[in-house]
Amino acid sequence: MSLRFLLGHGNCDLQASAVDEAVAFKQAHPQGKVFFLVPNYNKFVQEQELLQGLKQRQQTPGFSTIDIQVFSFYRLAWYFLQQTGQLTENTISETGSLMILRQVLGELAEELVVFKSEIQKAGFVRQLLDFYQELTGGNLTPADLLANQDFTNPTGPETAKWQDEQAKLAEAAKILTAYQKALNDRDLQVEDPLAVLVNFLQGNLAQDLVAPPDLSETLFIAYGFEELYAQEVQLLQVLLSKADLTMTLLLDRQYTTAPPSSLDLFHATGKIFYQLTQAVQQTNATIAVLPAAKDCTEYPHLVELERFWRLTQNQGQYRPQLSLQDRVHLWKAVTPEEEIRQITAEIKRLLSHDPKLRLKDIQVVTNDLETYGELIPHLFQQAELPFYIDQKATMDQHPLVEFLRTLLDLPRYHYRLEDILQLLKSELFLPKSYLEAAAGQRQQALNQFRRDVDLTENLALKQNFQGYYWLAEQDWPVVRFDFENALQLETGQLPERSNRLRRAFRDQVGTFITELTKAKTGRAACVLLYQFLLDAGVADNLLYWRDEAVKMGQLENARNHEQTWSSLMALMDEYVDIYGEEAFDFELFQEVFSAGLENTAYGKIPATIDQIQINQLTLSRPRQCKVTFAIGLNETNFPQTPGNPSLLTDEERSRLNQVLPEEKFIKEGAGEQNARSPLIAYKLFLSATEQLYLSYAANYDTQQNIQISPYLRRFQTWLKLPLEDRGLLTPEGHPGQYLASYRSAIGQLNNLYRQCEQEKLLIPHVWQRVEQALQESPVAEIAKRAFAGRSHQNLPLAMDPTWPKRFTVKIFMLRYLAWRAFMSVSIGILPPMVCA
Repeated sequence: MSLRFLLGHGNCDLQASAVDEAVAFKQAHPQGKVFFLVPNYNKFVQEQELLQGLKQRQQTPGFSTIDIQVFSFYRLAWYFLQQTGQLTENTISETGSLMILRQVLGELAEELVVFKSEIQKAGFVRQLLDFYQELTGGNLTPADLLANQDFTNPTGPETAKWQDEQAKLAEAAKILTAYQKALNDRDLQVEDPLAVLVNFLQGNLAQDLVAPPDLSETLFIAYGFEELYAQEVQLLQVLLSKADLTMTLLLDRQYTTAPPSSLDLFHATGKIFYQLTQAVQQTNATIAVLPAAKDCTEYPHLVELERFWRLTQNQGQYRPQLSLQDRVHLWKAVTPEEEIRQITAEIKRLLSHDPKLRLKDIQVVTNDLETYGELIPHLFQQAELPFYIDQKATMDQHPLVEFLRTLLDLPRYHYRLEDILQLLKSELFLPKSYLEAAAGQRQQALNQFRRDVDLTENLALKQNFQGYYWLAEQDWPVVRFDFENALQLETGQLPERSNRLRRAFRDQVGTFITELTKAKTGRAACVLLYQFLLDAGVADNLLYWRDEAVKMGQLENARNHEQTWSSLMALMDEYVDIYGEEAFDFELFQEVFSAGLENTAYGKIPATIDQIQINQLTLSRPRQCKVTFAIGLNETNFPQTPGNPSLLTDEERSRLNQVLPEEKFIKEGAGEQNARSPLIAYKLFLSATEQLYLSYAANYDTQQNIQISPYLRRFQTWLKLPLEDRGLLTPEGHPGQYLASYRSAIGQLNNLYRQCEQEKLLIPHVWQRVEQALQESPVAEIAKRAFAGRSHQNLPLAMDPTWPKRFTVKIFMLRYLAWRAFMSVSIGILPPMVCA
């Protein structure tokens, strides 16, 4: 079998060459199969593009194939192992793994020394699980951390330096070995699918019910990889021993004798080339390098951009041959909000000037989705621009997660008013009495419930009702009192409505918490929680929310409600499997169900309709779209400073890789991540076939005078591109730079009027025309109300002369009320009298 490399720099059409390779193989082997192997993080997009390329080769209106597939490594494992029974259904989620690992740490607590103080720290269990998964990807077991004597028993001057690391690895191995044993004892899925696939293809599995497949007429094409784990390298070697393998790499030349320098632009992909050639030299497979992929000459500015970045990064001789000022734009904005606002205006301008340009031809990318992810939804909706954010969304902000967190916090702080109100305002708890009073009309019952919560909140805040008052059998005796005439008036509706809500809380929530704290086993506690969620109407309310979201066309929100409930049910099942027969530990129960869903991510369906794509900058690819806006490119975010939240330091990783055998290794630290930064930037700069916008904000929050990225400075130095200062709106500003929609024009006009008023200027004529257009637009009513605020003034009014007399309070009555409150609350002699 043969290993062939298909190489090309960023301006080469590697995708077309890979498709040609697949088509040629099928023509030579009509009964053969072709598998494209792509990274898991962009499998959907790669599958679309590769199959579209195959369709174009067929030159037919319809296209389908079962002999050419696009898989990630894990999907390939499922494809081959689905009939073997090796992928058991008894798998465990990440949350369940954390529970077992937490239990193992509790059992080993007395034996630990290095990690003894870390057990109770937030995030340590997660670090351990991530380390275990990293070992699995590196073909390592916990025992491998101790097997190499060069590392665990250093000699010479480094002995003292590595003694602490030896103890650290020994304890980590001890914990993870116990974790593996706990998984085996529960008959849970332990082995990684890739490891199972390797053994299956090699015929090393204990069972022989299904024979390994004949891959003699099979071609595997690995496409789009810039990093390979040890486990993936091992799988490629096994595939190469049974089939043909073509490796497609973004690489300008071969590296056969040594890996590339860490300063080389193609360090990451060159390392893969060297890694695979060294591994294959020990086998009988042949190695060949195919002719380089063809250059894409239809975009001259991309040819110039590619030369510029490759040569300047690799210390080559670069001389500009083409001006890029009409294709590449450098922007400096005042704030991130203003940066996004002007980008929306520019998008509208581009769409109006080019009828063929569609929303899906435009992408916005950033390394700082934490900041920009909060601004983009509001500003893009205001600009009436459909968008899709390709960002992992977790369940930590879902009302059900907040409800569980607050519910289990109630006994910890003895029914603090803040927690009670947060629980009620989640609107997941809706007492049956409200539904019965509303004849089953949920919205009507919910409206009444909201009014009662608001009234009760006012009363509870006024009288500081918390703790005992919410659980007592006795109702709140609210008394209306005329202080001026010292007369007690009739009780109004306030106590009736507040006490109805309080009784429902006491009977359902209070009773549940009392029973939960008395549970004997984990299973009993879980049953109590599940029954409470049904009785309190939580499940019905989630279904109601889902149905309402579907009616309004908010399908993603509807799916999120379903997924959160399903995840909670799965969490309950795993809790019962792990802790079901053990003595109930309320603190552990609280930790699991308060935090168990926080890091669970929603499953998202990739966008397929006409929308602007909001992506992570690291996912950029050459010729990905027509227009790219790369935002937040300051000196901190581009290149991004790598962090190391893992259990091992960068030095420990480097040392460990030096002494491990070639087939076993773990990811390098910050140095390796830094070496990839120029390649990430290279792909970004080549991602737009028409217009490329590179921008940053000079101020954000407390940070002032933020500097431009050093990568963008290179554009200024070598390409002589100007940095355009996209400042705030001023009377001299043109509307085209600041307005994206009628709705966004309202705020900008009000801002402009304030400036002109302060500077004693007349508003420019062009902006007066904008205001006239607004008054005839679909948002005319909103604009009218907003513009009315320009002349409105809050002036103090004269006091009604009768008010002082009406609010006169006799001193003796205040003293009497203070005495009664003291006797009832502090001593408990009298019931409290509440004055409304």
